[in-house]
Amino acid sequence: MLSAPERTKNNYRAYSSQHLARLSFIRRARALGFSLDQVQALLGLSDQKDISCSAVDLIAREHLAEIDHKLKDLTTLRSELSSLIVQCGTAKSPNAALSRPWHMRASARSEAQALSRYCK
Repeated sequence: MLSAPERTKNNYRAYSSQHLARLSFIRRARALGFSLDQVQALLGLSDQKDISCSAVDLIAREHLAEIDHKLKDLTTLRSELSSLIVQCGTAKSPNAALSRPWHMRASARSEAQALSRYCK
């Protein structure tokens, strides 16, 4: 992702401002959750002077879809954990709270509870 920097007389690496800008871009993209493959693709696109924005747009849209999926999963997890906290607060023992189907989504939990009436 970075070209080899030149060396000084003392054999130290001498990074240019272009190296630093590229490294800053890599670090920022990684902090935003882009994979190394995505970062490399974006860098490859930026190296091409006459490339259209559609390729960059595609990578950004794919990453946005991944973020939306993660947000949905985190929202579900938050709801489940909140439910567990409430259940633990009202249960007489930890086993009673943990035996409940808190690990399922709310709709799946209510369906499971409705079905359990018929399984007794």
